[in-house]
Amino acid sequence: MPKPAHNLNLKSKPTLGYWNIRGLGAPIRYMLLYCGVEFTDKMYRAGPPPEYDRSEWLDEKFNLGMPFPNLPYLHDEDVKLSETAAIMKYIAGKWKPELLGKDPAVMAELEMLSNYVIQLKITSTMPCYQGKSNQEIMEAVWAPLDQLKEYLGEKEFLTGKNVTWLDFYFFELCMFLDFLSGKIVLEHYPTLGAYCDRFQKLSNFAEHWADDAKTMKWPWNGDMASIGGRGSEL
Repeated sequence: MPKPAHNLNLKSKPTLGYWNIRGLGAPIRYMLLYCGVEFTDKMYRAGPPPEYDRSEWLDEKFNLGMPFPNLPYLHDEDVKLSETAAIMKYIAGKWKPELLGKDPAVMAELEMLSNYVIQLKITSTMPCYQGKSNQEIMEAVWAPLDQLKEYLGEKEFLTGKNVTWLDFYFFELCMFLDFLSGKIVLEHYPTLGAYCDRFQKLSNFAEHWADDAKTMKWPWNGDMASIGGRGSEL
């Protein structure tokens, strides 16, 4: 494996800040675990219904010295980042540069793909907070998911034989869509089912996936969500 072309402290212990859910935090947690990084998993909690008070986060939000404070965030020594993709690319660049792509063509391919993958995450998650039904959400999901399934084809991972930072995001998205569909997605698309199975068995990830204390399986969304939140059905 290539060594990082930098002099950053590889033994630093970053802090990941996010809500106490899977949401956008899960793929970042997966990456940190996969890279063998010891980190503090700071989870913020919302208050009980009906207010779902967010003061635990809001009281800190503008006091963390961040230029664009938001959840999730990553603090790693002097580095303070928000926004999921930026955080994931930073983790890759610091601890496992190969996750950024083997060459400029693959890096560009990942940038292209990330727009579609992230948009599909938004399309499938936001309606869970807007009272939409599982069926209504899935009606908007099938077409873009079919495109991504075709793009994956028979490749082991999104861009070929090598796992990249975006695979951590896409794996979690596939698992979420399978939940939304009532366990239909991975059965309907065997290639996606095989992809998720391969990902779960990654040598640096399998043992963490088997440990629910490290890779939480529930809830997907915040408590105020009608789908995938603590107050909704599994």
